[in-house]
Amino acid sequence: TVSLTEDNAATIEKDTSADADSNLSVNVTDGNTQDSDNVINAAEDESITLKIPGVDSDATEIKFTISDGDGSTGNVVVTLTKGENGWTSSQGTITYDDNGIPTEVTGVDVSSQSDGTLTVSATVTDDAGNTVSLTEDNAATIEKDTSA
Repeated sequence: TVSLTEDNAATIEKDTSADADSNLSVNVTDGNTQDSDNVINAAEDESITLKIPGVDSDATEIKFTISDGDGSTGNVVVTLTKGENGWTSSQGTITYDDNGIPTEVTGVDVSSQSDGTLTVSATVTDDAGNTVSLTEDNAATIEKDTSA
């Protein structure tokens, strides 16, 4: 952003981070508030919850990638995009904080993923094109067990 002051001096705002306060994180739950096992069972595999606290106000895209480590099933990708009329999601329902910034997506379908450990990574892009990725050490995991 470039602006002129009273004395016609230019000021420039430099934005080099999609996570200016370094507080972005990703979490995943089975979506069931009635149990505390946090294991995705057959009744829950179409309704998990992805949480992304710490998103900066200048974010324009949040992309979650859910992998089961089985190359034959492919990843589940959930993309939240900020447009002129607000945020949209490729699946699920977005929950917002008091400032209108997404904090979670509920109702995400992982039924196509194999049983075992699911890994959830996230990438956030801001309006300056900066990205921050939560992968490997910063990714979230959850167990999926849909067998009887």
